[in-house]
Amino acid sequence: MIEKFIEAHPKVVNVVTTNYDRVLEHIISYHNFPYTDGFNGKVLSIFDETEFKDKEIINLIKVHGSLNWFDVDGEIRFLSSISKDEAPKIIAPGKNKYQEAYSSPYRELIQKADDLIKIASSFLVVGFGFNDEHLTPKIKAKVKKGTPIVLITKKVSDSSYKELKNAEKYIFLEESENGKTKVTYKENSTTDKIEIELEGDLWQLNNFMEII
Repeated sequence: MIEKFIEAHPKVVNVVTTNYDRVLEHIISYHNFPYTDGFNGKVLSIFDETEFKDKEIINLIKVHGSLNWFDVDGEIRFLSSISKDEAPKIIAPGKNKYQEAYSSPYRELIQKADDLIKIASSFLVVGFGFNDEHLTPKIKAKVKKGTPIVLITKKVSDSSYKELKNAEKYIFLEESENGKTKVTYKENSTTDKIEIELEGDLWQLNNFMEII
């Protein structure tokens, strides 16, 4: 997927994620794509928001932290190796979630995500349920004004339908029965939504990539 989208000039892919895991980092590194998560250096890396660029890079915005971010003398740093007694600096669901988001680097990352959402010409969303109040309002406002959105997921959640029901242009792909994919789409603000079924598990990302 990343290889497909980074082909076009200016060869930049902006990925905003609420996940803590490092799957994306491992995949990107394995395929030797240039990327940044905002941390400068490889050992005891320090966050620097100027690391994010607008060409020839993958900008990985992890708004809720990462499993390799730790508190080192009061400052969040990237560590490649950790002890089992250390707890990563992630924003987990809970009553302190929004209070934690005001500290660095989460504050800067959320602002960067807002900036990228604001200038986005389209959205591809994979497995996100639109329950996060840091990201959902900005995306909702953009798609309501006509920015197209494609959502790929096993099941489109009630919260997703609620937040995206006023989108002007959208395509939702989700699992249906008997190895089929349910596709719900709307072409523009003057048309009604349409539901169809297609053969194959096209809601799975690897199969979806074969048709684009």
